[in-house]
Amino acid sequence: MSKDKQDKNEVVSWRAFLRSAGSRALATGASFVPGLAAANAALQAKISAPGTALTDPNVVREDVIYPSGPDWVKATLMRPKNLSGTAPGVIVIHEIFGLTDHIRDVAARLAQAGYVALAPDLYSREGGAPEATDFSVIRAFTARIADDRIVGDLQAGASYLAGRPDVGSRKIGTVGFCMGGLYVLLFSAQTPSLGAGVVFYGRPIYRETTPLKPTSPLTLMPRLQVPLQAHYGEADTGIPLADVEALKQAIPANMASEIYTYPDAPHAFHNDTREAYRAEPAKLAWQRTLAFFEKHLKG
Repeated sequence: MSKDKQDKNEVVSWRAFLRSAGSRALATGASFVPGLAAANAALQAKISAPGTALTDPNVVREDVIYPSGPDWVKATLMRPKNLSGTAPGVIVIHEIFGLTDHIRDVAARLAQAGYVALAPDLYSREGGAPEATDFSVIRAFTARIADDRIVGDLQAGASYLAGRPDVGSRKIGTVGFCMGGLYVLLFSAQTPSLGAGVVFYGRPIYRETTPLKPTSPLTLMPRLQVPLQAHYGEADTGIPLADVEALKQAIPANMASEIYTYPDAPHAFHNDTREAYRAEPAKLAWQRTLAFFEKHLKG
């Protein structure tokens, strides 16, 4: 049986993918769609190099706020300049470092691909991320923020997008990185109306739970009703491959999912502003992300 026909939840390494499918995107849970890889490659060619999308004159940036319960959440919104009618929405969930220009650049790349992308500042109530280089300080800061609050802010962001005339009734998806990838798991498991979720190295298992973070994402996966794609580095010292395998096994068998691992890629391999950046796996993961959104949000 070819790789294209294997079980939909199979964890596929980048090297195995290249051996079995060349430059094609793996379509797990469905037969391969002829021409999809070529179409996505053409789309990818129109996307600016990492770190440059923010200056694209064809992308419009708006700094917005939206309500979440009694509070307001600050966000950056990116949309295609010449958008005619409506487009699907995507919520971009930032890393533990907060809403940075790297995350805004990712949102701008999604706008280049034809989406209305919303990047919330999930630390809005705290005035943004702490100005600290000590990672233990940042971890302690995020430990004081309840998961339920963040998921609620993301759900409010989806409602905000759905209320915009340039999104309307179109599907809404989400993509997140590091801490943001973890919240893609929690958000998707608790929001069945989402069209798709894409995880970049989001931790599926809490080593310890607290009253503010009481439930590991893995625990919620059996209730997942949202198509899910995930990307993990095989050299990630913080997320063992056993956890990735556990995530694969926890996703319902009838739920469309794609889980990829990348040899020699560390944590944060997609972030082009950090030493961990690895250009080739980052590019491949982004191509797969665009193909997944094309299928589940635009299809």
